[in-house]
Amino acid sequence: MPLSRKLPALLALSASVGVLLSSILALAFKMVSYTSYTQETNGSPTGAGTRSSPIKGSGGWINFYPEHLVPVTRAPLVVAASFGLVMGLAATCLIAWSLIKKRVLPIAVTHQIALLAVLAVNVLVATVTMIYMLVQHSRSAHFDPEYEMTTAYYDHGLFTLETWACESSQYVDAFRDSENHSLVQQCTTERASRGLAVALFFFCLALLGLLAWDLNRTQVVVAKKQRRTKNSWEDDEWGY
Repeated sequence: MPLSRKLPALLALSASVGVLLSSILALAFKMVSYTSYTQETNGSPTGAGTRSSPIKGSGGWINFYPEHLVPVTRAPLVVAASFGLVMGLAATCLIAWSLIKKRVLPIAVTHQIALLAVLAVNVLVATVTMIYMLVQHSRSAHFDPEYEMTTAYYDHGLFTLETWACESSQYVDAFRDSENHSLVQQCTTERASRGLAVALFFFCLALLGLLAWDLNRTQVVVAKKQRRTKNSWEDDEWGY
């Protein structure tokens, strides 16, 4: 089989592995960030205790988290990554089996529709998740070291966990020196989670497009199942 014909299948295999790996990493980073946050807050949305602060008007203290913080949840990234994990694993196994065995999987029209529909839903979930995270990030307030606080609660705008963790730790030394460096860790894991959400979307979209191309053109992995007619049965009998 010429390489030009196998190329879409090989690219689809790469995309499915990309979906699988980005899903695993997204789940891991998000769970680390969420666990760190819940341990630090211990039921309090602004965290337990205060730290020494160089910010004006705060009496030399600042709370670990701002007064206004976008609710920190695991969804929707965990949902998208979980769905992507299942789809990536299934697609990788199917494509690898087809390439290794050099066999094409014939599927009926209803199964073709179901396959493309499931892949499209996977893309849709990844798209919604990516847009949600990017919009949240773009609308987040930014840490202003010149803002004069009236209490230890930083109340100047609504923050995402990523923006607060990354920007506040640049100005408040006590946040970087806190036990386990939780804000620094949350900055890294939240930023990685957002990047992986974008990567997951592109890999899911590529997987859908490449498998659809293979189904309709090259037919290396999956092919349209042909209905057998009376003449085809007669041809088979004649061959014997």
